Amino acid sequence: MQDFVERLNYQLGLPLPGIEAQYEMAPVNRQKIFEDKIDLLSYKQSAVLILLYKNQVNKWQLPLIKRVNSGGVHGGQISLPGGSFDTSDVTLEQTAIRETFEEIGARDFNVIGNLTELYIPVSRFKVQPFVAVSHIPNPVFNISKYEVEHLIELPIEQLLENEIKKEGIIKSSDSNQTKAPYFAVKGYTVWGATAMILNELRTVLYSTY
Repeated sequence: MQDFVERLNYQLGLPLPGIEAQYEMAPVNRQKIFEDKIDLLSYKQSAVLILLYKNQVNKWQLPLIKRVNSGGVHGGQISLPGGSFDTSDVTLEQTAIRETFEEIGARDFNVIGNLTELYIPVSRFKVQPFVAVSHIPNPVFNISKYEVEHLIELPIEQLLENEIKKEGIIKSSDSNQTKAPYFAVKGYTVWGATAMILNELRTVLYSTY
């Protein structure tokens, strides 16, 4: 366990794959967004957490959530635990930790680094992804029924398989359709910002797993 964590910690300290890796999984009509080309003040700060842990057969995986469809832009979608920055958080890392606990009840983990921030034009969020490792194997999650419909466990070995990447017509929460690459995970379609973040993680993991 420690060897993998040490290698991953090292890789996260190197220059990240960045937007090039992210945009491999972007919808085909999505334009690249650079900090010097947008009004940064119009984007809301937020954070998500990639929580790595070992399951009962000693394999690494991470939790995704299917959000309750409350009518918002991202309602009903598959995402990583996370949410908006609150002034009580002080830092975005604390936002990711707080939201992860509120949504899936996870605790006893250590944040070891972060990936590249990502701008989401449709909801005007600037998302900072963090990477954490659980202190305990096979943690028990307690999901919030108000925010999470259910939890999906994604094995790292599956994320690294070529077969997980697909492309098709995706129907968004506003009933619009768009052509996009996606990850096929246990019968679910993981696309958009979540797929873009996971693809950068995937690129990092190729050097560590």
